[in-house]
Amino acid sequence: MTYTRSAREHDFLKYIRIVMKWAKVNNPALSKGDIELLLYLYPKGPFTKYYFKEFYKTLGLYQSKALDKLKVEGYVEDFLGYTGTGRKYVLTHKAKLLCSRMHKMLLGLEEIPTTSSNKMYDSGKAIDKAYLKVMESMNKEKGA
Repeated sequence: MTYTRSAREHDFLKYIRIVMKWAKVNNPALSKGDIELLLYLYPKGPFTKYYFKEFYKTLGLYQSKALDKLKVEGYVEDFLGYTGTGRKYVLTHKAKLLCSRMHKMLLGLEEIPTTSSNKMYDSGKAIDKAYLKVMESMNKEKGA
């Protein structure tokens, strides 16, 4: 049986786990679910607490103080504009920067740091060293 390589217009999702690992290690206050939530909210603009909770439950997360935690950690803040529909929230610059960097890394527009600016660099853990090698090859392949 002969196998051929399929042509794909986009293949960046094959690195989602690598980029997620970078985001998690370099933002230790966030869980994987928190990062997924921020990525979902990133393009949305102002959102209500109800909307936040509904999507949070969709991810299979049920921490009752999740919004408060993200506010304390500096990833979500109160929206100060008038909406007429009650209190709303927005992602902070810190959260938007994280999401933007993750997108750029997946698209090959920004390298994943493999030096001391990446907290995995000095961890001494074998798994982190393995991830760093994959990150280096990813950077070369993407030509970022």
